[in-house]
Amino acid sequence: MVLKVVGTTVTVVGKWKVVTWDLPTGDHTPNTIMALEDSARTINFRSGSSIRLLRASISPDSCYIATIEGNELVHYLVVYNIWKNPPG
Repeated sequence: MVLKVVGTTVTVVGKWKVVTWDLPTGDHTPNTIMALEDSARTINFRSGSSIRLLRASISPDSCYIATIEGNELVHYLVVYNIWKNPPG
């Protein structure tokens, strides 16, 4: 699993998907819980019994996720654009 925080955005790369949350700003309790249903964006990786996530990296601006996916025979470098229109 890979976790990155930039500003008020938290990005988590898990085994099957990338989930991004925009945290609320202002005064709120430090124990705020965010569920999958509260996410701003979710990207599912390739599905299939033989393809799995091997490694992941998040770009410095949190706009892209680079992954190595594959199996014992073949590996793929895949880059996912988290933001279709990056915040500006």
